[in-house]
Amino acid sequence: MKRLYNIIFKLLFLVFVLVLFICVNDVYAEDYSINEYTMNVIIKDNGDLFVEEQMVYEFSNEMNGLVREFLYNYKYENQKDDINPTSSRYQASDIEGLRVYISDTGFTDMKEAVLVSNAENGDNGVYTKDSINNKGESKYIIKVYSPIKTKYKYVEYAYNIKNVAVLYNDKAEMYYNFIGGNWTCEIDKFNINIDFENDIDINDVDIYPHTYVKNYEKVNQDYLLSYNVYNINPGEAFDARIVFPKEALSSCEKVYYENYPNDEIQQMEDSMSRDRDKYFISVNIYYILAITLIIITILFIIISKIKVSSRKLKEKNIDYYRDIPNKLELGEYANIINRNLGYLDNNLIVATILDLVNKKVLNMETQKNDQKKIFNNIEYKYYLSVGEKIEDKIKNLNEYEMIIINILFFAKDSKTIKDLEKIKEKKVELNEAIKKYAKTKKTGFYNYRYKKNQEMTKKTYEKMKTNIIKVFITLCIIVFAAILINFIFISPANIDIKLPQFILTLIFSIIIFGVGIAIICNTLIVLREEYQEEYKNIIGLKKYLEDYSMIKQRYPIEISLWDRYLVYASLFGIADKVSKEIKEELVNQGYSEEDIYTMHPCICMAVYTDSINNSIVSTVGGSSSSGGYSGGGSGGGRPEVVGGGGAF
Repeated sequence: MKRLYNIIFKLLFLVFVLVLFICVNDVYAEDYSINEYTMNVIIKDNGDLFVEEQMVYEFSNEMNGLVREFLYNYKYENQKDDINPTSSRYQASDIEGLRVYISDTGFTDMKEAVLVSNAENGDNGVYTKDSINNKGESKYIIKVYSPIKTKYKYVEYAYNIKNVAVLYNDKAEMYYNFIGGNWTCEIDKFNINIDFENDIDINDVDIYPHTYVKNYEKVNQDYLLSYNVYNINPGEAFDARIVFPKEALSSCEKVYYENYPNDEIQQMEDSMSRDRDKYFISVNIYYILAITLIIITILFIIISKIKVSSRKLKEKNIDYYRDIPNKLELGEYANIINRNLGYLDNNLIVATILDLVNKKVLNMETQKNDQKKIFNNIEYKYYLSVGEKIEDKIKNLNEYEMIIINILFFAKDSKTIKDLEKIKEKKVELNEAIKKYAKTKKTGFYNYRYKKNQEMTKKTYEKMKTNIIKVFITLCIIVFAAILINFIFISPANIDIKLPQFILTLIFSIIIFGVGIAIICNTLIVLREEYQEEYKNIIGLKKYLEDYSMIKQRYPIEISLWDRYLVYASLFGIADKVSKEIKEELVNQGYSEEDIYTMHPCICMAVYTDSINNSIVSTVGGSSSSGGYSGGGSGGGRPEVVGGGGAF
């Protein structure tokens, strides 16, 4: 099962990185947007369209100019002459009479750009026009050379699109894509105004707008058709079928000598309307599935906490413990109270050094440091040497203690001491010794601590036997499957339109699942029964040392335990506070500050334990839990007559 979890985590991580990469590229693909885009369209009596476009670009970076793509004729596989949006019936024959105007200040100060055969980046006030005919697709690529030095750029295009409208015996129609789906930037607001060259009653005109843009509105006008469309994302289109009296066309080239197929058109439009509704239903399904996943995650986190409540020891329910715990090593106690840090905690280094001094393995002498260059705000140097009968004492040391001695005296991270005679002759200064080891850039000590903590965690902690994780993963897989089904089968939109919602939902769901499974797995890891008593002892001692108000109520015999208390206070990250209380107690008994720091070097060192730890972190690396531990291990198929645009 553990192997399965590892595989699932790795797969989810890879999917998350891939999806995040796609989203980042999508979000940062363009350094510009269109604030407002106005299109004025006149349906001429010969079936042509006269179009004026006005666009306000907003840029975040300097660029060379603008690109506009006009796609007027295209072919799909098995394209027919019918009433479908992709029909050959609705293809234009050409674009003529193009004029381009540009400005940096507004539409009242436009200058006409000049058509040239070639241009280079940096040119200004000119544009090129390339005609592309490939696999039945006909379009023009317009590159307007006008260096973007200011935040805004204003551009206007005016042109005729040939042979768009269609004439029947009783009616006329056109199908046109006003905003093509291949725009690569966001359009904040699009205004479309449609008028007729010949006088007709606007009330006799039927318009069927098609878009997957949620926010659009019809503007009531007496003489023209007008819509406002908001927040168009890249890939979203706005197209429409317009049915109007045949009197609007007097010299149309596309003539079908048959009556207009009203019933078929109505069925098709109803179907496309349902597709739009299905698309927004699919978006709402994403919201529902995301909320469902959040609820499932919260519910299972609560269940997991309830499940382990009988095995978790709460600090507030643990009594003071005044004795010195001695059944386990310091590192093991560090792991018991914080399995994630444990042996990696640099507080353990200071605590171990103090413990070695208490055991007489090491001797410590303090010396006034007038220059104050060794530790920030520390007034003493700490000189270490080995104690008497080191040969006998060293046999009782554990691996961690042996490594600490090797680091201090030989700048090595060996688990054995090979040259005892040499070590007897040495006296080292604590901070300088640590810095000397750091300069070797060896990673053995860190690797040892990391491995040791993993081994100890396996020994002291266990995962509760429960099916919670299996059930949670199963339910999450069902939600992920529903997201995929919604993307593939329910949403009718083309992939460019529906992909952003799918990606955002997937990323959000992966994050929620990842956070949930991490919290649940962490919650279900509990301390083994055989270590519960030692946990209560070490936490009870921590509470005892933290409660400074109890200092004056302690028995005199405890004074002899202060040095040993400081070992654990250093382990808890509260040595500086506890040592100050000890110092104050000794001063009250008649000791001078100089005597205290000379006779009790451990107190001196403990007073500045935070600064010493900072020095260790900056040299040896790792982490420090200064301040104490946490307490126990806790719409498809639509045409694209008009192309897109961009910048370069």
